[in-house]
Amino acid sequence: MECAVVQAPEMDVPRGIPYQILFAPRIQTVGPFTPSAYAERAPSPTPNGTRTLAGFDPARRLKFSTYATFWIRQRITRALADQSRVIRLPAYLHDFLLKSRRTRGLLHAQYGRPPTNAELAEELGVNPSKLLQLETLPRSVSLESPLRAGDEGRKQPYTLAEVLADPTSPDELIDVTMLRAELESVLSTQLPPLERDVLRMRYGLDDGVVKTMDHVGSIAGLQSRKVRNLERAALRKLRRPPVRERLHSFR
Repeated sequence: MECAVVQAPEMDVPRGIPYQILFAPRIQTVGPFTPSAYAERAPSPTPNGTRTLAGFDPARRLKFSTYATFWIRQRITRALADQSRVIRLPAYLHDFLLKSRRTRGLLHAQYGRPPTNAELAEELGVNPSKLLQLETLPRSVSLESPLRAGDEGRKQPYTLAEVLADPTSPDELIDVTMLRAELESVLSTQLPPLERDVLRMRYGLDDGVVKTMDHVGSIAGLQSRKVRNLERAALRKLRRPPVRERLHSFR
């Protein structure tokens, strides 16, 4: 098989051996992972692989592996989204539901309570009734529901219970550890101490307990309004492009 090499910073990308296969085991697939099984189940990676290489800009001081991970994760996640539901959703709806879940968690931390449907809809920029409709799309299935036809050498199809990801997966633990280290670096280099401490308490970065603005204020000896202003200032700094790029691959 031809294995011409395309030169890129920090790594060589062989044609015919998609970089996706190096990353795919970190995302749970149906049955045991093998490169051949992944190649059969996932769409052809060639267009996205070409786009990944063509769009990479070394001048941005971003590692190629970090840059490529975003596109590969998106490609595989969307492929799995197409196959993971009894009722298949378009990729943009799958992405919207993921965004809605993340936004709901952020608003919960900000308000100290679950956000209302109207608050969440306003943050997402959609109509409340439309949001409710999208979030109640059928997606509940039995753990014993068959997912697909049996693979070669297997008479019975896999069930949902057989392919659920292990919550203690070593890959997930590595991801969390790497994210925590990068987040600590960002907080210590981009924020002044008071803003950093407010974020730590608000989002439970030290003890895992999310705290309301009033609670943070009582601990730090600040008024709730001051806590809110410090949090907003800190988040604005963390949304700057150079900082966002450092954390982007963990999304």
